[in-house]
Amino acid sequence: ETSYKSVYRDFIAESTNGFMRYLSTFSEWLTVSGEKSSNRVTHSCDPVKPVNTVAQHV
Repeated sequence: ETSYKSVYRDFIAESTNGFMRYLSTFSEWLTVSGEKSSNRVTHSCDPVKPVNTVAQHV
């Protein structure tokens, strides 16, 4: 029973670590995609510049 409890505790700890890592990665992705979409909205009214030069100047 003791080994079962320790295995279960390790499993919970690993799941929590993985979930927190996933959450941080997901929040970073949300931030980056949000910045990209806001940049696209900001510069979409300027048809002369292509997207990559706009991204280089930002």
